[in-house]
Amino acid sequence: MIALHDSKSTVQEAAAISLGDLKAEEAVPELLKVLDNPESLIYKAVISSLEKIGTPEQSQDSQVPVRILMLP
Repeated sequence: MIALHDSKSTVQEAAAISLGDLKAEEAVPELLKVLDNPESLIYKAVISSLEKIGTPEQSQDSQVPVRILMLP
């Protein structure tokens, strides 16, 4: 998960995509931190990964769509 915070956005994006493909539920808190960063360039990859992971929190209260609407 260190790669999510790499200085290169291509590395961050690859990490986010891989975590989604692996359905890595343990990565959800880190992926949500990326969404909270207004300088992040990988929102689409993170959102896609969270959808692939499909955690109970995401499906029950739909936090991801709400967070997207709140982005600057």
